[in-house]
Amino acid sequence: MPTIGMNRVLLIGEVASTPRYKITPAQQIPRLWLRVRTDETYRDKAGLEKVRRAYHSVVVWGNLAKALNEFLREGHHVAVDGRLTTRQYELDGAKRYETEIVAQSLVTLTPKGVRLDAA
Repeated sequence: MPTIGMNRVLLIGEVASTPRYKITPAQQIPRLWLRVRTDETYRDKAGLEKVRRAYHSVVVWGNLAKALNEFLREGHHVAVDGRLTTRQYELDGAKRYETEIVAQSLVTLTPKGVRLDAA
């Protein structure tokens, strides 16, 4: 029986922190890393409305990263289409894992000209 799988993520949310842009030292590839916040509304057992908030790490590579770095800021609403990936790193001698969304496309949903004050 053939193996079937699909790794695809569609995420709509708000940029939760200032995006971090850098050029990779070895291969000179632009990279933009950002956190996207999503809110989900639900009702608890008592019928009260609650909000479940989640933060997602998103990585954008190449020319798209370079272009987004010019205007993408904290507070912008975005739609991200990509795939999940998990990377391993070491911190204080302990192995850690982080799951990130590698964006294949990212579209800002905040209209052009809307001012986002950093108050």
